[in-house]
Amino acid sequence: MAAMLLTGDVFTLFCLNGKVSVITAAGFLTAAAIQLLLMLPIAVMLWKGCCTEKISEALLLAAIILSGAMIFRMQWDASRVIHIPTGNARGIVEKLIISGLIALVCLYISSTGVKALARASVIAGAVGAIGIAVVIVSALFRASPENFSRCENTISFADEVVRALAVSSDSATLIVLLTLTKAHEPQGVFRYFMAKSVITSAMLLTTVLVVGGVMSITDFPLITAARLSQPFSVQRIDSLFLMNFAVFAVFSIAVRSASAAYLVGKLFPKFSRFRSSAVLLLMILTALFLPESRFYALSAAVLPIVVLIILALKKSLHRKGGTHEKHC
Repeated sequence: MAAMLLTGDVFTLFCLNGKVSVITAAGFLTAAAIQLLLMLPIAVMLWKGCCTEKISEALLLAAIILSGAMIFRMQWDASRVIHIPTGNARGIVEKLIISGLIALVCLYISSTGVKALARASVIAGAVGAIGIAVVIVSALFRASPENFSRCENTISFADEVVRALAVSSDSATLIVLLTLTKAHEPQGVFRYFMAKSVITSAMLLTTVLVVGGVMSITDFPLITAARLSQPFSVQRIDSLFLMNFAVFAVFSIAVRSASAAYLVGKLFPKFSRFRSSAVLLLMILTALFLPESRFYALSAAVLPIVVLIILALKKSLHRKGGTHEKHC
């Protein structure tokens, strides 16, 4: 479960737009702590046998669709500085070509089932972790501690927390994966957020050390940090980074589409075919036509909180009703 989610977390960091600083790292860590505090009660309730209602499943589906649309949009934005060849296509056509290719790979991965996707995510995550480690170690050798002071903190701590919640809107996917996990959900949630915090801190602080001096003239600081690290004397890092970028993009969307397809199956049992295709198409269309606003990304992060409230109210009503069944 952790590997499936961490690929998406790393990908969103790759595509992070705007300046980053030590305050950014603190904001992202605080946001992770907030998400942990919200997800642990849900994990405990699901572990004890509490089941979700149709309305909460519909909210989770909406949150995952928004989250998937955000991933597509971030990938489109980052492709401006990462060369993804699409011939002479430009604009919407270029976006559709890239998204269509990613969707085809996601359909193939999703068709093998969630268990196979989880095993593949572990392999992809391990390979990606090696690549990231190489970049970080190489970057540290080229880093300058003075970049901490050169990097101006133009964004407040509160704004950084909001930005972190907006780009880390994968809580709905986490809830769905918890329903598919047979045991040890609370421990798994805690380990996932600890790993997320360590990886996020390492990547952001390394970026500040490397890019702090030129932060004002770069749009995607983590991509710039990867390019400046240059771990190999005979080969540029761009090819290695592009490979990790593509793999993480595919798995980020595949995990979300598989979770959304599972919810579609629960909400509409008669809709047995082309669920993954419908979900991916809806994500792409949402990304194309949704206005550019942080509000929608935050909505994907807020909807799971509503699910927590629904589960808590349901459990409270059953207690008042005198029920002693295990499944609430």
